[in-house]
Amino acid sequence: MKTWGIVSAIVLVLTTLLGFSFYEFSLSFHEYQVVQKPKVDAVMVLTGGRGRLSPALRLFSEVNADWFLISGVGEKNSLNSIFSADELEGIDPEKIILEKQSRSTYQNAAFAKDILVEKGVRSVILVTSSYHMKRALFIFRSVFPENIELIPYGVESDRGVGLKLAILEYLKYQWYHWTL
Repeated sequence: MKTWGIVSAIVLVLTTLLGFSFYEFSLSFHEYQVVQKPKVDAVMVLTGGRGRLSPALRLFSEVNADWFLISGVGEKNSLNSIFSADELEGIDPEKIILEKQSRSTYQNAAFAKDILVEKGVRSVILVTSSYHMKRALFIFRSVFPENIELIPYGVESDRGVGLKLAILEYLKYQWYHWTL
């Protein structure tokens, strides 16, 4: 009986710690919504979530960056299949880079690093969904050289963040936190 009490206490403590850890993580979903819009070399957006691309394009235009990198667009996509002609009006397509190979946030960081280093980029605004930003920043900061400044710009998901998505994002963050 004594062993059962000890096991129950350990399980209770671990469950409580896990609950607090998840709660703290979920607070980050609204941590990166506002950013001062400084002059930067590049704006980069990660595909994979809805509602990211158009705000990132508007931001690119507003900050007048040298480059706009869209990471993870897939092999078959083109600029015209991603944006309407109205959205692209006044935008120099030569400044837009479509990265088509990545299939994960880690690959987004690895492929983007090579592209941005080659272009001589020293500062980049990273655009992704607010719920995804904590993990994305952690991965990008692990992969990118220290001389590239990363500025977070989180956009709200048009569908909101449900419990299932929040738990999945938390588990992915923990995975990368312990494996990178």
